[in-house]
Amino acid sequence: MKYTAKHRALACVASVALTLGLCPGIALAANTPDAVAPQKASATLAAQRVDAMEPQAQATIGEVRTQIQALKVDPTAFTAAERGDVDALWQAYLSLSESDRAILDAEESHPDIKQPLGRVLEAALWAVHSYDEVDNSTTLPDNTYDATTTPALSAVYSKGKSTSSRQRPWSVKSVQVKNGRAYATVAVESNTYSAMWKGGVTYPKTNTSGNCEFASVPIDLNSTFYFAGVSESMPVPIAFSLTTEIQEPDSFSLSITNNTGMFKADSASIIPVADGSATLVMALSGTSYEWLYMGTYEQAVADNAQIAEAISAGENKGNVIGAATNADGKLEFRIPLKQGQSYVPCVAISKSYYDKFLKGQNAQERSYYARQFEVEYNARMREGTLVTGDYDEETTFAVSTTLADFNVAPLATTQVAGGPNNNNFKIAPMLAMTDDTYDKVTYPTVVSEQVSTATAEIDISKNTFAISLQNAPGKIAFEDKVPVAMTFHVAKSAPYAEAGTDVLRYVTINMLAKTISITGDALHDTSDKVVQLIEALPSAAEVGMGDETVIAEARAAYDELTDAQKARVDETRLLEAELALAQLKKAAADAAAQEAQEAADAARKAADDDPEDVDKKLAAANAVLAAANAKAAAADAAATVAERAQAKADAAQAKATASQAAADKAAEDAQAAQAQADADGAAAAAAKTSADEAAAAAAEAQAQCVEAAKVACEAAGIAYDESKSASFNMVAAHAEQVAKMAELQEDLASAEAARKAAADKAANDVKVAQAVRAKAEAEAKAAKTAKAAAEKKAAAALKANPMTVKVKTVKAKAAKKTTIAAKKAFAVAKAQGKVKFYKVSGNAKVVVKASGKVLVKPGLKKGKTVKAKVLVVAAGNKSYAPATKTVVLKVKIGK
Repeated sequence: MKYTAKHRALACVASVALTLGLCPGIALAANTPDAVAPQKASATLAAQRVDAMEPQAQATIGEVRTQIQALKVDPTAFTAAERGDVDALWQAYLSLSESDRAILDAEESHPDIKQPLGRVLEAALWAVHSYDEVDNSTTLPDNTYDATTTPALSAVYSKGKSTSSRQRPWSVKSVQVKNGRAYATVAVESNTYSAMWKGGVTYPKTNTSGNCEFASVPIDLNSTFYFAGVSESMPVPIAFSLTTEIQEPDSFSLSITNNTGMFKADSASIIPVADGSATLVMALSGTSYEWLYMGTYEQAVADNAQIAEAISAGENKGNVIGAATNADGKLEFRIPLKQGQSYVPCVAISKSYYDKFLKGQNAQERSYYARQFEVEYNARMREGTLVTGDYDEETTFAVSTTLADFNVAPLATTQVAGGPNNNNFKIAPMLAMTDDTYDKVTYPTVVSEQVSTATAEIDISKNTFAISLQNAPGKIAFEDKVPVAMTFHVAKSAPYAEAGTDVLRYVTINMLAKTISITGDALHDTSDKVVQLIEALPSAAEVGMGDETVIAEARAAYDELTDAQKARVDETRLLEAELALAQLKKAAADAAAQEAQEAADAARKAADDDPEDVDKKLAAANAVLAAANAKAAAADAAATVAERAQAKADAAQAKATASQAAADKAAEDAQAAQAQADADGAAAAAAKTSADEAAAAAAEAQAQCVEAAKVACEAAGIAYDESKSASFNMVAAHAEQVAKMAELQEDLASAEAARKAAADKAANDVKVAQAVRAKAEAEAKAAKTAKAAAEKKAAAALKANPMTVKVKTVKAKAAKKTTIAAKKAFAVAKAQGKVKFYKVSGNAKVVVKASGKVLVKPGLKKGKTVKAKVLVVAAGNKSYAPATKTVVLKVKIGK
């Protein structure tokens, strides 16, 4: 019990009584050489000592003697009910004069035992007051204390008015503090005591040799307590007292804020320690939690064995702390706090669910509820606060996936609120994407107390998805370790065949491992299609004019690739095909341009012969433009291909130049190594090895140079001359490319000049034709407007689709795949147009086909009913508009 000002006052009262000789039984202890003044005394006895200073009635020595002689001499024979009678006799004894009390203290006239009458009365008094309630609460931290610890424990014993010369000192050997309660191990310097008696409770000897010891005796520290020793060598038990002293830390109360109704603190105080640590004493308002685990939910699950061991043994172990019932009947926890520790995650262990676990009705971790508390205090000011609530912390989860298209950072900052068993369990991971393949995600969560869906668009500034999975009481949107089906939208710009569509990804969160895994079907990389298109192209020698479409398709597909994808695609065959096609088109365009020019001259002549014929003038102008454009387009296409080829040739030459430089350097190193080997006979072997390695490196570099030169020659359309060096062939290829480029540029310039002249000449003719064309366009626009009005009128005439849909609860087997016909699951009536079914959300093991057939995969728990939200679509027809209905399909899982 904490030593207070009240205890000091009581000690002073006792001191006065001792000084006046009013309490000789206690005086003997105080006069012992090693005696220490107690810090607190029994409130009952202190009150009696106050009464002793002012006795209410005067008794005679004869009356007191007679009553004492009638007392029992065995202290253990007294009961708590006799306290009043013994207290009254003690008052009568104290009312006597000092000389009369001295006579009684010296007489050995008790008929049953050779002890002074004063000692017999004292033993009776100590016996009845050994029944006083023991407040063994203490502010000392849980530990074992003795004379060598800090703080140190000391104790003084007394046998009061006894005149026996036999000295067998008693002591408090140690005190163990458990859950804020003090329990003493009492020892006596004798081996003849078989038991210790106190307040009707017998404590048997707990050791087997040496001085007798009696363990686990509840003790009110810094006070005097009374007991009797039961010895085999004594006719009756002997009454003793022990007074303890130990410095108990001060404590002060905290103001409380409770943020959840299921984990509320009723009272709280702090016991600070000099080293900066402290003990939080917290009593909960309810009785649901008798044990707390200091740590997170996942840490508690990992420590299941330790938790079970602690609860089974009924004692604190490691991070497991049990409650003790305080004076107010509340479950009170004593929680050690490290220096500077304020935020403490914990797990409250539900008594009801833990009892069910012991009966095999649920898993051990079903009883775990993730909570937390925050403590802030100022020991000097003796003030502080305690805030309790559900666990809510930002942590980091490891992210993994087998999908090459789902490029996500390996770590995700994640907010976790509560735990899997909490009503409002929430996990909010921030998935940081490393590319822009996906731009939106839709996932299940609780919205307005109902399981629904939420959509998160990617935060472009951080390239992250902020996902917030939320449960509510009785509403489960997600579960720990259970895959959650999420719909990710593939960006339109993504280099995949699925671009612009939604795909399913299954996200599994493991609270214990702190992991997030993403699975699903891989997207189809469009670069694979490009490779196929290029490989399917004809060789340069086989390219014909009819191959223009496939070559253009391959080029368009290649140009849409990202730089990373282009690096995985060999463009050489495409470049060769384009160059061959451009050369064919140029030759054909030259011939076509000549024919077009002749046709243009004839058309112009016809227009001149009949100046009123607008169609002939327009045909003449278009013929001139067609001829010029054909030649210019051919030259432009050839120049574009040539530029690509030139860029590839430049890159090849740069690589070859670097390779040649490396080869030359390697050759020089080889020559130097050989020269060194020749000059230094002692190091010949080592140098020869170095020379060989250098020569090998030179050979490899030379090979790379030759390969680069061959690629350049192939791109330039000339044969590689094996009789010449790689550098010579590289220069020849480059010169050929430059010559072709110059020729194509010249053709392009000529074609552009011809096109411009033809365009100028045709301008006047075109002005005349434009008037005719404008009129035709106006008529076409009027026709289009009339058509649109007719279509709108027809649409307005469509009737509402009368489709109705009723959904049935179907049954499936837990251990094997179950197929359920559409008509057994859905009752569709009056639908106009073809009916199709689409699963929108729900359990991943329930699959709904477009036909309405339902497939239930094995693995669901027997007795469970799972749900799937299904969209039913009627296409409509020429008389009825399309219609949709959304229903919830329930699947009951049987054997």
